[in-house]
Amino acid sequence: MANARLLSLTLERFKSYSEATTIELSPLTVILGRNNSGKSSIIQALLLLKQTLALPRPEVPLHLEGFVDALNLREITYGRPPAGPDVPGPRIGLRWSSSVDMNAAWEAEGWPDRDTIARYTGSEWFSPTSWVSPRETVLSLELDYAEQAGQTVLKAVTLACYADAAAKEPEVRFGFTRQVTGEYVCSFWKGAYPASEGHAARTSAE
Repeated sequence: MANARLLSLTLERFKSYSEATTIELSPLTVILGRNNSGKSSIIQALLLLKQTLALPRPEVPLHLEGFVDALNLREITYGRPPAGPDVPGPRIGLRWSSSVDMNAAWEAEGWPDRDTIARYTGSEWFSPTSWVSPRETVLSLELDYAEQAGQTVLKAVTLACYADAAAKEPEVRFGFTRQVTGEYVCSFWKGAYPASEGHAARTSAE
């Protein structure tokens, strides 16, 4: 991945952000606002992800020690909710563009083969005929956290691929949803979520 550029950051239930709020970013972004308006929260969300990636551990989905320190997930959740069996935590979303050598990436992964994934997804994004290398891609990643029985868990992960930076709806989405057993179910959507299901579709196994 080369020439990667962060396009936007979306925060929900994080620090001072209650409702989902998207901050559009450009090569030069200036953040202005009154005290306690959420400026620091933007930087802290990015630092939380940075310190988590710096020390990857499967049993620790979000590192709460480092650049940003917190005793528990509820401390960085909007309203600091009380402890409970299943407390919804922050949702953090990133959207970025990058240049990817698709052929090299696929060869490095080795599985599944291109024809198989193109056939099962039915998406032109994965069609071998559309694989120009390097290819300009726009991706988004959404991480949905919760505190369950006092432990921080990653309830859902959604990865989406867009035709370009101007596209409002992705061409394809891949979702990973945590089950009560602690295992994850992988789901795939092409195009928009069903309008009748709304956000619930994001965390339903298909």
